[in-house]
Amino acid sequence: MIGEPDALIAEGDPVVTQLVERYKGIVMPRLGLEAGQVEAIVAHLRGIDAGTVAPAAPAVVYAKPEMMPSQARVWHVFLLISAVIVLVFAAVALSTARPREVSVARAYGLRKALFLSAMVAAIGVLATTLPRTPYAADASAAAAGVDRIIYVAGRQFEFIWSDEPIVSAEDVGRVPRLHQVELATGTTVEFRVTSLDVTHGFGLYGPQRQIVAQTQAMPGYVNRLRVRLDAPGEYPVLCLEYCAAGHHRMRSSLTVRRAP
Repeated sequence: MIGEPDALIAEGDPVVTQLVERYKGIVMPRLGLEAGQVEAIVAHLRGIDAGTVAPAAPAVVYAKPEMMPSQARVWHVFLLISAVIVLVFAAVALSTARPREVSVARAYGLRKALFLSAMVAAIGVLATTLPRTPYAADASAAAAGVDRIIYVAGRQFEFIWSDEPIVSAEDVGRVPRLHQVELATGTTVEFRVTSLDVTHGFGLYGPQRQIVAQTQAMPGYVNRLRVRLDAPGEYPVLCLEYCAAGHHRMRSSLTVRRAP
C-alpha cells in the first residue's frame, strides 16, 4: 500500500476498497518511493507499535518574519487611510455639538466635489497600477524571461505538481507527477494553477513563513503566477480558501537551493 497504492486499488483489494469508500474517493497517491524507502517506513511504523522509536526532533521555532517591502507599503497606506477616516468621523461628531443652519445647496455641492475628486483619484490609481499587474501579456513564457513552468492542480485535499498540464481527473493518472520540486536560487518560475473540483487557494510562503505570492485555483480556469525565488530554503504551499473539512491537510512545498 505504501509503495504501490494505485495497484491495490486497481486490483480491488477489499481493505483498500473499503477505505476508498469510507473517505469518499480520496485515494493515496503513488509517492514514487524506492524499495529501501518503503522498508524504512515500515520499520518506523513497527517501532512506533513496539515503543522503540526515538523521540522526535524538537520543532523548529521560526523568528517572526519581516514584511516584504511591498507588504510594508500596503500596510502603511492602510494605516494612513484609516487615520484619515477616523479624523473625518471625529470632526463630524464634534461638529454636532455646535448646532447651526446648513445650506443644503452648499452641502450637495461639497458632496459632488468630493465624489468627483474620489473618482479622479481612483482612476489615477488604476491607471498607475494596472499596467504593473503580474500577468502574462501573451502565452510565451520564454519571452517574459521565465526559467521554468510548473503546472499545479488542486483537489480535495492535495496539490498535484507536474511539468505537463493537468486539466481533468483523468490526467492525474496519465501525467507524470513531481513529488519533489527543487529550484535554484534566482529562478523565475511560472505556476499555472487550476483546480479539479472546488475553488482552492495557492499560497506560497518563504523560508521564514512570510507570504511570497498567492493566486486562486479555480475549476475550469488556469491562473498564472510568476515569481522569482532568490532566498534558499523550503517554501511551504498552503490552501488559502476553505475547501471542506480536510482543508487543514492541504499543503505542499518546494525547495530552493543555492545555485553553484
